[in-house]
Amino acid sequence: MFSRVAIVVAGGLLCSSEVHAQISRRPTVTSRRDSVSKDSTKTDSSKVRDLIKWADPDTTLQRLLQKAGYQATRYQGDSVSFVSSSKTLYLIGQPAAVQRGTSLLVGDTLVYNDSTHIIVARGDTVILRDPSQGSADVVARGLMTYNVLEQRGVVTNISTAIESGETWYVKGRKASFVRDTTVNKQTAFYAENGIITSCDDSIPDYH
Repeated sequence: MFSRVAIVVAGGLLCSSEVHAQISRRPTVTSRRDSVSKDSTKTDSSKVRDLIKWADPDTTLQRLLQKAGYQATRYQGDSVSFVSSSKTLYLIGQPAAVQRGTSLLVGDTLVYNDSTHIIVARGDTVILRDPSQGSADVVARGLMTYNVLEQRGVVTNISTAIESGETWYVKGRKASFVRDTTVNKQTAFYAENGIITSCDDSIPDYH
């Protein structure tokens, strides 16, 4: 178990730093920030909130992150352990975070398997942010399992928003979602014991 350590892997090179990142040969995707307001999923461009404050990278990590033709998977936590045989990373933090391309997932504890590309996140509030697939965060209370490669997940106590002519707010006790990787960039949500409403109050007037 290590404290505030980093893992940077590129062509078999292992380094330490204040930021955690893994480099893999994939197309580069841009990143962004999103916002959370009165409803936890309501977008307000005037109030941008960072989900994680990344530690400053050292010069070695900066060079790796800038390599052309690669995409970084970035990790950060207060304590980190890595099992090389299974390529599994265990992170604990306030919050801990994993970012791959534009997908950023934060929670109290994260388990990320680089072979399966699956993150299991736990915490009072687990948040997934991916601007390439929608403007609103996906917020879970308790548990989220997310495949960063296939962009699909299973969550408990979900809340999010979708745009379809107007903003619709979706909540559910149990839910799954699938990001559309085609040009349409839509997301399908499947919720059990769920509600949908266009009212953005924390307790909606109708649903």
